[in-house]
Amino acid sequence: MYLSKYFTILDWNRKIGLALDITNGLHYLHKENILHRDLHSRNIVIHQGKAKITDFGNSKSMNTITSIHYSLFGNIPYVAPEILKACKTERDPYTDIYSLGVILWEISSGKPPFEGSCDYAICTTILIGDRKKKSTRYNSKCWDVKPKKRHDIEDFYEKLE
Repeated sequence: MYLSKYFTILDWNRKIGLALDITNGLHYLHKENILHRDLHSRNIVIHQGKAKITDFGNSKSMNTITSIHYSLFGNIPYVAPEILKACKTERDPYTDIYSLGVILWEISSGKPPFEGSCDYAICTTILIGDRKKKSTRYNSKCWDVKPKKRHDIEDFYEKLE
């Protein structure tokens, strides 16, 4: 992965540039009423110095009511707590925002989230709201346990700029 290979030589301006690229891509999707629904760092590629969101296989229109019908395991660190709870299976923009917050944490730390933990332990940690200590004011508001307290993508993009 790009971050693990280049993290030590990337300056903060470049890391912020990557965060802006990804946030801009998600902002565009949400403006077009599209939910990505599977946003994680393995679905981000760097092309000509720009971070691009890929893998739209699970993407859906916000106007379509959808449920999760696929395995979440393996990508648990990027899954919003409300999705992990049995009572909610529909996704909304706030679930993508949660995933974005985890990616931003990964950009700032250079490490995958919950590295070395099993999926079940990660689920428990996410559900109780425990987050990595090294967070920024930007990503910590993205991964709030309460969806309505998370950033709005448009406002968030403007704050990052």
